[in-house]
Amino acid sequence: MARAIADVPLPHVAAIYRRVSSLKQSAEDKYALDTQLDAAQAWCAAQGWATSEQHIYTDVWTGEDLWQRPGLMRLLEGVDAGRVGLVLAHAVDRLTREQTGGHLAIIAERIERAGARLECVTEPLDATPQGVMMRNFRAFAAGSVSAAIAPTRASYSPPPSHSMAIGLTPRTLTARAICLKSATLRTR
Repeated sequence: MARAIADVPLPHVAAIYRRVSSLKQSAEDKYALDTQLDAAQAWCAAQGWATSEQHIYTDVWTGEDLWQRPGLMRLLEGVDAGRVGLVLAHAVDRLTREQTGGHLAIIAERIERAGARLECVTEPLDATPQGVMMRNFRAFAAGSVSAAIAPTRASYSPPPSHSMAIGLTPRTLTARAICLKSATLRTR
């Protein structure tokens, strides 16, 4: 997309966005905040983008929300003000876990309207129609993962991991338990 104010050069500075859903995930997961930051700074150095502490944005928040994330909102305000030329996240699922891809489209549109680029450390992004389709597919996949783990978040005890390997999800396990209970009651 063309920038609203044509021919205004943006600084060759990257805004780094990092997000985790919980403080526990921040310390233990492969997406720990420090891991995301180290990878983003290495990517920027390799690609020739400057970074600074003032342009590192962090949220400990669900990726299913959009407007409620304070770090993301500050980042987008900085993009709108022309303070950065690149927004870099570790992966699409760090930007959003909303399944329809609508949130990612809103974020990308706002960044691109300001004349900046959106990139991910672990996934190539491009603005071609095929690239936008892949970007939206990644958002859908991230949302699907989020939806799949949602039952385990709400006072639900997850099934043993070997159950998942044979295709039994929490939902199918619950349905099977109800059917088995019903069948047992009928045979008595």
